[in-house]
Amino acid sequence: MPKNQPTKQHYVPQCYLREWADPTVPPNQEPFVWIFDKDGKNKRKDKVKNVLASNDLYTIKIRGTKNYSIEETLANLEGRYAKVFEEKIKSRLPLTEEEHIILCAFVSVMLQRTLRHKDNLERFYDELIERTQEMEAARQLPQTKSDELKRYKENTHKLGVVQLLPDITELLMKMGVAFLCAEKGLKFITSDDPC
Repeated sequence: MPKNQPTKQHYVPQCYLREWADPTVPPNQEPFVWIFDKDGKNKRKDKVKNVLASNDLYTIKIRGTKNYSIEETLANLEGRYAKVFEEKIKSRLPLTEEEHIILCAFVSVMLQRTLRHKDNLERFYDELIERTQEMEAARQLPQTKSDELKRYKENTHKLGVVQLLPDITELLMKMGVAFLCAEKGLKFITSDDPC
């Protein structure tokens, strides 16, 4: 496999995480974030590129070959959002219609791409498969439908992020947008499920 394939894929994008980087990082070092346990007791720091990522999270296999088109689509959207953030949101300037769409699309995928969302979808499919298998067994049917559901489950999270993007983006476009800005010296925290 070529080295430039994006196998390490973030479920919270790096363009978002960089905004939470420690501001004391020297310019010659990679940005890092502080990571705390939920109870706040243990803390550690790690490079932005290393956190909240999983191998092949959005990689699909087509005829046995890994395909990175979903990750590439997400990376493209993240790049467009990062530009809007740098040029407009950070400066507290109003967004154009196109920039508003980019923001809403970015939030749409942020809502869907987390591990919690993935686990919820897979748990739903597990229950659906189990019930289907029970009905197939009770009626002495082949496991055709349950096997089909197992195949759907394999990519439901990966494909769902892209398939639902237009619908969720359109819904978000109908909502009001506001930004909460911290005063100098005050800090926010974020999580592995930021939306």
